[in-house]
Amino acid sequence: MDKNIEELRVLAEFDDKDSIEALVRFYYQDGQKSNPKVNFDKAFYYLEKAIKFGTPEMYHKYAMCKYYGLGTNQDIAEAYRYLCKGAEGNYPNSVNNIGVMYMNGEYVKQDFTKAREYFSKAIKLGSPLAENNLLHLDTKILVKKLNNYHLLDEKSKIAIEQEFVNTFTGGENKYRQLIWVLREYVYLALERDKEEPLKSDEIKLIVEMSGLICAAMLNKNMVEDAKKLISTLIPLNQRFQGNIKAKTNNHARLFWRLANVNYILHEYDEALKHNDTALTLAMCSLKTFKEGNQFDMLLNIYSLFVQTYNALQDYDEAIKRGLECLNLYQELPLALQEAYCTQNALFTLTLSDTYILMRDFDNAIRIVEPIIKEFKSKEKTDLILDILSQTYYHIGAASFEKEDYETALKSFADAIKDALDISDPSASALRACKYLLCYARVFFRVDAYEEAIGVYSKILDILSNNDFYGKMEVYFECLDFTSRSYLRLNKDREAKNIINHFFNSLKNGDFDENNYSYSAASMAYTMSTICEAEKDYETQEKWLLLGLDYLMDISEKNGDYYLLYNVINSDLDKFRNKR
Repeated sequence: MDKNIEELRVLAEFDDKDSIEALVRFYYQDGQKSNPKVNFDKAFYYLEKAIKFGTPEMYHKYAMCKYYGLGTNQDIAEAYRYLCKGAEGNYPNSVNNIGVMYMNGEYVKQDFTKAREYFSKAIKLGSPLAENNLLHLDTKILVKKLNNYHLLDEKSKIAIEQEFVNTFTGGENKYRQLIWVLREYVYLALERDKEEPLKSDEIKLIVEMSGLICAAMLNKNMVEDAKKLISTLIPLNQRFQGNIKAKTNNHARLFWRLANVNYILHEYDEALKHNDTALTLAMCSLKTFKEGNQFDMLLNIYSLFVQTYNALQDYDEAIKRGLECLNLYQELPLALQEAYCTQNALFTLTLSDTYILMRDFDNAIRIVEPIIKEFKSKEKTDLILDILSQTYYHIGAASFEKEDYETALKSFADAIKDALDISDPSASALRACKYLLCYARVFFRVDAYEEAIGVYSKILDILSNNDFYGKMEVYFECLDFTSRSYLRLNKDREAKNIINHFFNSLKNGDFDENNYSYSAASMAYTMSTICEAEKDYETQEKWLLLGLDYLMDISEKNGDYYLLYNVINSDLDKFRNKR
């Protein structure tokens, strides 16, 4: 805004269009009450002056004030009238909001066809809100059918069940839509059950829907809600009067899901108890119905056993459970072994992690080596490449711990090659960077610092062209170890440049809400080492104290934390003793 507020107010009194609209924008901001700059009383005062100029944006803001009663009395009819004026001027948000009113039947008669037309037009005009609302509309249409499920004939019920499957399985994760289904159908059905018990076919539908819905709830951090829902569905499924096989399998899945929620909440005893129940039911199904196609459920159950016992550091029990599962796999007919080979490979990798945790590196390598023989000749899909790259990584990680650096380097190189061949750019970059970090650590361990710097440089190139979850943590580790490598090569200037650039970026707020504390502490220690070599002891102490401050910000106190914490404290003790 070029002119200050007082100048704009003066010009606004002379009916200056630009000044009036600028004041509206200043006081209205984004329409969020939490914004400290918002003043809806003043915004509406200037909106009453602005609407005579016929600007679609002003029509829309005027409509929103009327719709919510912001700075004026609430008047939905007036809001709708001015939304229509904004829509006539192709203002995207006005077009979108009219669509919402038709979708919800607010002021106008509910009309899904008209709602779709408005959302589609708003999307073409560039409204991201309309894209979300179109998804909501599709879900709302499905939910309306689901809420009538108990009134339909068998053929119509089957059609709705298939529509749900087609909508929510495969493709992108539609977590938001699944939460809408939860709130607008499942919860309402469970309330209806209190008045008139649900029939068995609807019980089966809700229980089987719960798999995708619970995954969505966990994705949205609704963990306690998920626990409550599953605890409600278990007795509901007990009332199911249909196919006993379906009832048993659904019961097993419900107890496994409840155990999984317990695990997330660190309720490990409860997790083991409910997972045991799930295992009993799943094994009963396997033996009674002689169908090996339920093995995926057993893999899920045994995976959770391994994870839970690992969390409890009871590695012997984790291995015992894991080997039980692998033996069950070997007992399956060959056709089913082929069908479940990828899931079994992923489970075997999980078990290899346990061997590494208990420092049994030979067995960690032994159990995954057959995966390479089995998968190397298969068609190289993204899944096969991912399994191969993970397998090479496990061999590399175990070999690294055994100080067999030659095998570690070769295995990490193979892991990187397969990861880079994955067609999905984000997945490829994520995997490749993870394995490149390990590759570089081997060079660092054997004092090949130039080679390590070269690998870190390659990682930084990948990071600059890709975006994925955890990217910044990889970036921080690269900076940390590159500066350390330069220090070991006696290239103090290069190390200082990296560290100073990092802390300047930190000061400027470039790394907001990222996990940089350990890397910051480590780089501060590297800088303190350089200061010591330069005999600048006062600055050295400041860097040590800064490093200690960053370590205090770390919630997970692991081995690396303690090592660095002790080293910094040891150096600080030298200063204290001198005094």
